[in-house]
Amino acid sequence: MTTAALNSNEESYTLGAGDKLRVEVFNVPEYSKDYQVLVNGTLNYIASVTFR
Repeated sequence: MTTAALNSNEESYTLGAGDKLRVEVFNVPEYSKDYQVLVNGTLNYIASVTFR
């Protein structure tokens, strides 16, 4: 797992397999949780939604 904390003075970071991120959905706590990037570069989010 890679941990990246960026500020306005740093270069951008591309997520990779194994990276973890927190998704917060305003006023929908059941959709707010931690997710892990899969080996194919996708993120499975909420049953049938997949991000690439």
